[in-house]
Amino acid sequence: MPINSGEPAANVARFAKSNGYSFRIFTDSDSSVSNDYHIYGVPVYFAVDKKGYVRSITNSFPQEEMLKLVKE
Repeated sequence: MPINSGEPAANVARFAKSNGYSFRIFTDSDSSVSNDYHIYGVPVYFAVDKKGYVRSITNSFPQEEMLKLVKE
């Protein structure tokens, strides 16, 4: 799920519309959520297991970790 940090919701909506995106983009306009989770680079990938535990946080797509988690 995409989340935009630091931009007003109207700018995000305009960007999505101009690029033909039909999926929902969540906004963190004041970056408070990003700050709470110490997210300072984008993109950020979170791998969350079936029990809701965060198993991996990385700035590059963790393909090997994702394949391992899917098998679990």
